[in-house]
Amino acid sequence: SVSDSLFTGREEPLNDLVCNIEAAQNTIVFGNRRTGKSSLVKEAIRKCRKKNKKHIFISLDLSQFTGKKDFIEGLCYQVDKVLKKYKPLTSKFKDISDFITTLRLGAKIDPITGDLENFFDFRGKPQQIATTLDEIFDILENIASKNRLTIILDEFQTISDWDQDGKFQWQLRSRIQHQRNIGY
Repeated sequence: SVSDSLFTGREEPLNDLVCNIEAAQNTIVFGNRRTGKSSLVKEAIRKCRKKNKKHIFISLDLSQFTGKKDFIEGLCYQVDKVLKKYKPLTSKFKDISDFITTLRLGAKIDPITGDLENFFDFRGKPQQIATTLDEIFDILENIASKNRLTIILDEFQTISDWDQDGKFQWQLRSRIQHQRNIGY
């Protein structure tokens, strides 16, 4: 991953991406493997944060998830971190699991750092995944009504590995397309 002063030669795509992020314009960055797509996105995020310290970024590497349940738990973990970092938001949602009944909040100790970390456990039935995803997107929309919010979904194509019927991907794309205050 290249950043800061080592990032040269791609000013035009970088500036375009920064403009899209600032305008909450959904953007797809694609290209061959190992051509610097992630570095381009990271540099754009750095530039946006430099301009607006309150801009919130949630980044998920979808290749780290093995299924819809994992994705929901990972997304909730990231949203929970945002809620804890931006204290004014926590008055509305003290805990995601208070709002979304199919999730249970747990805690574990990181064996390497010794830090206490939250995690979310999806406790719903498989047919409740769609409803739970909608509820998460409602929370994201609430956050975005007060703060600039961008969500990065890296390796989006890997969803097809764990969503054979395509319904989850369709629902995710549908929600993304209808959110006007969030850039993806």
